Amino acid sequence: MADAENSDASILLVDDDPLFTAEMVQILEDEELPVCTFESAAHAIRHMQSRPWSWNPRLIITDIVMDGIGGYQLMRRITELYPTKNIPIIVVSRLYSADYVYEAEVAGASCFLQKPVTSQKLLAAIQKYIKKS
Repeated sequence: MADAENSDASILLVDDDPLFTAEMVQILEDEELPVCTFESAAHAIRHMQSRPWSWNPRLIITDIVMDGIGGYQLMRRITELYPTKNIPIIVVSRLYSADYVYEAEVAGASCFLQKPVTSQKLLAAIQKYIKKS
């Protein structure tokens, strides 16, 4: 797992649940997909703001409900920071209804998965948006 300070990992994972984060990191690393984790949207935003203009993650995975800045605000901020990059965002959340999915899409989500998510569903969603190097 890459740490936030020195990473230009192609996948950013933003979730405040350490057990979920550890599970997702294991799934991604088993597929040799480099991942950088953040325990809050605020940390992820600070990381993104410190990257050079050419920085372009392949994918972002985020929860909706987190302390402080939530996933919807994070997605809107990504759109503000990188309006031309079309960074795919997969939302993985326990909250699940047509309203949550719709709001996530409006905020910039490419895909919405409900927790608990299987590794097969997660990897299928990821493969829709990136090709393994």
